[in-house]
Amino acid sequence: MSAFAYALIELLVEKGLLTEEELNERKQEAGKRLVEKFTGSGMGAEIQESKIDKYDFDESPRIDCENRVHLCKAACCRLRFPLSRQDIEEGVVKWDLAHPYLIARRADGYCNHLDGEKRQCTVYEHRPLPCRAYDCRNDQRTWMDFENRVVSPELEKLFQT
Repeated sequence: MSAFAYALIELLVEKGLLTEEELNERKQEAGKRLVEKFTGSGMGAEIQESKIDKYDFDESPRIDCENRVHLCKAACCRLRFPLSRQDIEEGVVKWDLAHPYLIARRADGYCNHLDGEKRQCTVYEHRPLPCRAYDCRNDQRTWMDFENRVVSPELEKLFQT
C-alpha cells in the first residue's frame, strides 16, 4: 500500500499535477482531520499520568454514600476518566476497548465495576485514584445542596448516554 501511495505521489509531481508544497499542505489538513476522527470515534488512547501510588493515597473524602446513593443515583460511577499505568498494569480495573484506556462502562453508562443491586464497587480495594479522590460535595452536577441532600437539576445530564 505504501509503495502504491509513493508511486502515485511521484507520478503526480512528475506530471506537474501536484507540487510538494501542495502535498505537504494537504497532508497537514488530512492529519488534523484524521486525529479528530480517530479521537471522536475512540481510536485515540488516553492515560492518566499519575506519580501517586493509589494504595498510598489517604486523602479520600469521607462521604456517607450508603445513605445518599438513592438520591444521587451513583452519579460518580458514570464519570469518564482515563486509568493510570498502575491500573492498567494491575489488570484488575477494566478499560473500554473502544476508548483505550478509559474506565470501562456498561451500556447503561455506569462503571463496569458497579454492582447494580448493592450499589457498591466490585473492585473497591483496587479502585482507581480518581475514584479514591473524587469529592462530590462541591460538584454542582450532582448536588445543589450537599448538606441538605438536595440534588442538582443538572444531575440528569450525567445520565444521558
